[in-house]
Amino acid sequence: MNVMDVDRYGLALTTSSPKAAEAYRAGVDLLLSAYPGAELCFQEAIDNDPGFALAHAALARHLQIYARIPEAKNALAVARQRVAGASARER
Repeated sequence: MNVMDVDRYGLALTTSSPKAAEAYRAGVDLLLSAYPGAELCFQEAIDNDPGFALAHAALARHLQIYARIPEAKNALAVARQRVAGASARER
């Protein structure tokens, strides 16, 4: 497990990429504020660390909110595949 950064609440993020952590935090902020751009941020996090399971799960939740169910299921399946290296909290 590579814990290198934290979320807005000080909880560890399992990613070795500062850019992935930054994009993830931005995506969560946008998602929680219902402001556009969260999907792009989550995708940027994934692009910077394809193994970052939490970013895949966040993307899945975003897609679910917008009723993009097949895409959400796919993103969730990828998150489940990547979860082996994640912290217990993230799993």
